[in-house]
Amino acid sequence: MYFLKLLFLFIFLLGNVYSYSISLLNNRGTTKYAGRYGCQFEITLNVRDYTDEGIPNLMTSFPFSMRCEEIGDKNGYCFVNDADGISPGSGAINITLEDETVFQIPYKCLELDSIDKINITLVNGIYRTSAISEYEGILRVDGLDESSEKFEIFDEPYCYSFDCSLEPISFGSKYFRLKLKNIRYIENITAPFEIEIKYRKNDDYFLYTISDHVFKSKSENLTDFVSYPLNLEGVFLSGLNLGSSFSFKSIYLPMESVCQIDIEGSQSPAALFPIYGTNDSTTYLYHLPDDGDRSCTIYYQNESSLAKSISYYYTYNETQQLNNVFDDTPFDSQQDNEIHTHNFQVDGPYNFKSIEYTLGGEQNKFIKIMNSPYGFLYGNNIQFNLSSSIMNPSPSFFSELEIESRYTSYTAETSTSESKLNRAEIFRIGGSNFILRVDVSSNRGIKNFKALEFQNNDGQIICGIECLVEGDIHNGIFEIIVENSILNSGLYLGIFDQANQFLDIPFNIISNQSFSSVELFENFNELSYELESINVTNTIVANRVYFNFTDNIPTDLPLKFVTQKKSLLQNNLKSFPVVWNSEIQLFQSDFYVDANIYHGELTYGFLYNNFIIDHSILPKSYQLNVTSQNMDSYGPIFKSIEKTYNVISSEDIYGKFIGWNIEIEDLYNGFEYGKITVRGLVDSSLYEIEFTSLDLISGDSFFGMYEIGFLIYSPCKGQSYVITDVFLNDTMGHYSRYSNDRIPDIYDSFNPFINFLDNIDIYTITSICESEPDFDTTPPELKEFTISPQSIDVGSVDRKVTITFITSDLESSIVQNSYPIVYLSSVGLDILECKSKVEEVVATKSSANMNVQYKCEIDLPIGFGYPYGILVSVYGIVNSYNYFRGYSSYELGQLGFPNTTNVDYTNVIPLITGNSEVNSNGGDLWIYGRCFDGVDSVNVVYSKIQTPPPQLPTNNKTEEIVIFYSSAILISNIKYTTESYTIQLKKSQGNILSNEYTIKPWIAISTIRRPVTEPPTPTQSPTQSPTQSPTQSPTQSPTEPPILPTNPPQQCKNNCGGPNKGKCVTTGCTCISPYIGIDCSSIVITIPQPKPNSTEPKTSIDIPTDDDDDDEISLITLKSIINLVAIREITFDDSVYKTHRFEKWALTEINEKTQQYITTIGDDINNQTIVNVTLQWFDKESNISFAQQIIKMNPSSVKYTIELSRYNFNSALNKLQLVMSAQLETNSNDDSICSTNEFGDTSTGDDSNYIKIQIDEHSLYGRLLKRGIIDNRIVSISNSILDNEMNAIKTPTKSQSFIGIDIPHYSVSSIIDPDFSILLDSSPASDSNNLKCNSKSDSGLTSAQLAGIIIGSVGFAAVIGISVTYNFVKTKQKKSFEKSIQMKTNKVA
Repeated sequence: MYFLKLLFLFIFLLGNVYSYSISLLNNRGTTKYAGRYGCQFEITLNVRDYTDEGIPNLMTSFPFSMRCEEIGDKNGYCFVNDADGISPGSGAINITLEDETVFQIPYKCLELDSIDKINITLVNGIYRTSAISEYEGILRVDGLDESSEKFEIFDEPYCYSFDCSLEPISFGSKYFRLKLKNIRYIENITAPFEIEIKYRKNDDYFLYTISDHVFKSKSENLTDFVSYPLNLEGVFLSGLNLGSSFSFKSIYLPMESVCQIDIEGSQSPAALFPIYGTNDSTTYLYHLPDDGDRSCTIYYQNESSLAKSISYYYTYNETQQLNNVFDDTPFDSQQDNEIHTHNFQVDGPYNFKSIEYTLGGEQNKFIKIMNSPYGFLYGNNIQFNLSSSIMNPSPSFFSELEIESRYTSYTAETSTSESKLNRAEIFRIGGSNFILRVDVSSNRGIKNFKALEFQNNDGQIICGIECLVEGDIHNGIFEIIVENSILNSGLYLGIFDQANQFLDIPFNIISNQSFSSVELFENFNELSYELESINVTNTIVANRVYFNFTDNIPTDLPLKFVTQKKSLLQNNLKSFPVVWNSEIQLFQSDFYVDANIYHGELTYGFLYNNFIIDHSILPKSYQLNVTSQNMDSYGPIFKSIEKTYNVISSEDIYGKFIGWNIEIEDLYNGFEYGKITVRGLVDSSLYEIEFTSLDLISGDSFFGMYEIGFLIYSPCKGQSYVITDVFLNDTMGHYSRYSNDRIPDIYDSFNPFINFLDNIDIYTITSICESEPDFDTTPPELKEFTISPQSIDVGSVDRKVTITFITSDLESSIVQNSYPIVYLSSVGLDILECKSKVEEVVATKSSANMNVQYKCEIDLPIGFGYPYGILVSVYGIVNSYNYFRGYSSYELGQLGFPNTTNVDYTNVIPLITGNSEVNSNGGDLWIYGRCFDGVDSVNVVYSKIQTPPPQLPTNNKTEEIVIFYSSAILISNIKYTTESYTIQLKKSQGNILSNEYTIKPWIAISTIRRPVTEPPTPTQSPTQSPTQSPTQSPTQSPTEPPILPTNPPQQCKNNCGGPNKGKCVTTGCTCISPYIGIDCSSIVITIPQPKPNSTEPKTSIDIPTDDDDDDEISLITLKSIINLVAIREITFDDSVYKTHRFEKWALTEINEKTQQYITTIGDDINNQTIVNVTLQWFDKESNISFAQQIIKMNPSSVKYTIELSRYNFNSALNKLQLVMSAQLETNSNDDSICSTNEFGDTSTGDDSNYIKIQIDEHSLYGRLLKRGIIDNRIVSISNSILDNEMNAIKTPTKSQSFIGIDIPHYSVSSIIDPDFSILLDSSPASDSNNLKCNSKSDSGLTSAQLAGIIIGSVGFAAVIGISVTYNFVKTKQKKSFEKSIQMKTNKVA
């Protein structure tokens, strides 16, 4: 016992001595180069507490200072920095506790003896960035300490030709990014230019000369200048950022043109965008700034200098600009418990300028910009009252509300925001995504999380209350899906409470993710594509990139492949995950390229951490060439606009339909969707007109007419209506947009009205009412208002809220098609819109007016309104006398109507909210959401069951959950599908189901690159001389053969012919030579070699027949014909896109047994596909090798080897199909003759298909291999019979079959290899099924024997072997049959 007491005492003392740990988070920050004032260190320590006493009171010595903060009960961090700078040298920073040193931080402050020790290398040239006159380059700076931080070593460089800047890529990196912009008007822009790089400590500078200038000597040619409008002076500004424009055409591609725009001496190139183009020209559009009267000059490159092209002078008429109707006087508000309501009068005229609401608190503000009718209580645009209700749960939350320049103050209580990060963990969930799991407490409750820059609360929201997985907003655990680019960006995690007060903590402290410091620049040693060039003219193209590095890079490096980052319009950067393919030992990424992007090299890059490695610094061989005849990066535009007025008269409706007939043009991508908003200038009535390409009244989606308008009910009061907003979208996501109020930035300023900038009247239409209502002095009123449900769980699957209300007007009528909007708001100006629709119009006792019942439904976002509830209001009720009416939450309550919805938020039901990037090839899929704990099964429902392409492995496994967190689940075995599918999760305990979540995969390329082994050495007949091989050997790895289909076991029929003919094995019948067939009942007969066809690769074989009785040659003849019919391009849904018929062939005799036929197919004379067909005759049994398979060739058989060169596919999803025909015919007029066809799988182990065409006792037998050589890789091939589609001939004396050999999408070449033989059968055709007989025949046909086509991957080699089966039809001829068989066998032997 005494010993135990001593042990416990020892443990207690030891625990107090070592009750915390200190570690360095950024050791690279401890070595840096001195600047002008020495080294200024900023070092971060992580402090972990192993007791409940909190972070100890750590100190440091002068000149360093330290500040510590807790981020959890047992975790914190300390910042160590110096105020005045440290002199060059080395030392240690002592961290002390109660005057005792407990931790030391070694540091080095370096300086250069001479800047001449620096060696600078430009990595593969200067390249253009997303702006037309901005450039970048990567400089490698050698000679500096590898482990040092280099951010402060250089001052801003000086470049004579450009404005320039220089900064390191990341901490410790020896690579610096050089930025160049605003080329100066120097005499020779192609001459080498110098960069003066200044060492910050002593102003020494290093001159680095870039000899390979960004500009090469060439002459630009700018033509087709068009200004919008034609007269640029006095143009009315009808919309923000939508001033005058001009366009011109360049003879160069988008990334090759050198143009400069000068606005009165101030260069402003960033608004010059390529919008249309072909493979040899580009059309640019420039938006002239919308402020002031100025001149504009365009310069272009002429040989080695800039030359002046054209100048414009432009002015604006600003009378149409929106005015602010608010003054700066304060206003009062009413308080009803937690609801504050304002109500004040505004004198107009109001012309639809949006209104900014600012809700202020202790530290930060909520800002919300709202459009009418929100807050518009009653009146019209000449004079109205503005009123809305704001939720303020506690007097300490918000102290002031500002509406534009007017404001009111709330009674506030002093209360400090107390938010605390108790714990943080991070988990990698694949690709570049991580789960950040944080345990947070807050006295006011957590509202959201943001990624912030330092001391800036206006960041990107990365998660809200929907990420709560355990507890509540006051003490809860949240799981946030974050990207690696955020974790390693130097940003801060902002934890915001309900009053918008926040705690910010550096991400690198929370995540503590430490991937190996890798330099990817100059590290790529391999990069290739599944398709080495693509054609995106009018089609989306899928592709796959493969790459690797020289250094040993971690295979789980969080990389992304990004494309189209220089398309310049609307920031349409696309990113795709990168995965490691262990089978081929390469990184790979599936991606797609939009239709009708720019012609030339694809602009792509690799996103690592927060930097994109641009493709331009990679070798020329690593580039992907894009063909695009129809570049289209501008959204749809209006080509003609005509105002329309049509009287509508019926039993129920009388009024006038007014609006516009609008022609919309989008010449290449095609118009898809539009929304036009029209408002009444007096009553603010709102008409939102949505339409699609299906609403055409004439034309098509590329140039079509649409009728846009609405009904004005009679009686009415006349007014004008104005288009305030337009959004038009094309099929590729490019949009044009107009707003009379605001547009976020210049990338959105593509104006659908570009052809009508000089016609300010086109936006407005006036309605004159023939019948006006009697004088009306009162606005509309609300008669009923219901909310269902009035309490809702915003953590459940069903979060639908329905609001129903009835409106009326005592003196006039309701404008029923100006639909009111119900607003649902929560704390912090979170406001949702619920747009109503008319449910019913009911006549009242007075026929002068009607009751109009409206209804709106809305699915609340997860967690919305929690925990304080939701305020409900309604605005936008309009009567026919041009008055509007709205009701704030406060007013609804005063009238006795429900005005709030109570909110609960449970953590039980799993909810799916998102998913990882997914394509049609299936595989693994991450889904994101909440409350996944306890989920034990998943149900995946495919909208269409699809068979994967033959080159993809068949997936018969059931989808299953393999990894799960509270907010993320990994599902394996997702099947191949090009259609959408739904996913639903289940918790068996309680039988709880999640929401059904729909996933729409994008269609990926379906080929799979595999290691390829060298084929075995071919074995030839001793008497056969070697011939020229028409194929090349694939290059797969000898250790990992390709995965190819195998035939299922076949039934052993007819005892395999007996013990002397065959035996039954697991795969079916294995025949003993010379017997052959599915039941070994046929033999191959020997026939003379047919004469080669001189015009086409067509084989005609005359088959001798024996007389039944005396064995003499009969006058009855049989002929077999094998021919190549066509090549068809087949789409992913198996429809025929294009058919290529063979025309003129060129014949070459290789030797007496081998002929070569060559022709071409293709519409473009410069882009033809060569079809190379080699026919080889085998007179003896031989073994050959094709696609790593030994094939036994029967005597008297012909092999077709068919090779195709590169084919210009219309889509990466398409494939080719070789159509061949096989035919057998006789001149016999025997009344009992029959014919039959068979198609099936072989049983001899060659994993092929066979086709057998039989007439009477003879057969044509073809073998169709299920493999081919595609792009020098062995892949699986599928074969099919096309008889129904091709109308094959089926008669008793003539039987024909068409064979379809499917060739997967390829880039370089493809080879297939079918063969045909002639057989003699022991059973007549009349003993088989599926027969065609003369009318007097009563016999049936037996089953056919094996036939197969061997199909190659790179090309196709078709081997045609012809076999005749001699069948004895009648029982009385049995002895003659046995005699004939013996004779044939003796001949073979």
